Amino acid sequence: MNKLPLWKLRAASWPPALVLALLLSVLAYSSGHAQGEPGSVAADAQVDSIVDAFYLLQYDFRVAEARHTANAKMDSLRISDVVAQLSDAKKQRYKDMAVFGIAVVTAGLIFYLGGRAAQ
Repeated sequence: MNKLPLWKLRAASWPPALVLALLLSVLAYSSGHAQGEPGSVAADAQVDSIVDAFYLLQYDFRVAEARHTANAKMDSLRISDVVAQLSDAKKQRYKDMAVFGIAVVTAGLIFYLGGRAAQ
């Protein structure tokens, strides 16, 4: 049996009635879509605009989230900087108190020794 499958047959060997039926069905199918197309296009455009609005809103939220994250990081850096400055100020206060204490003890010792030498 050397029969070719239907999809391998050439169009020239097809019967004219089949070709005519195919042409009429294609025309009927395309004209049916042409009549219902404006509503379909409007619905598709509305769906596309809703989807676009959703993605734009999602993008805006991501941008806002990134901005707030950056601000939060800056705030945490500022807070850590303020904590470091307070720690440095506290250390400096202790150094100043130690220097002042040493100066008072030295002045007292000089005053005492000067008094002992005067006697």
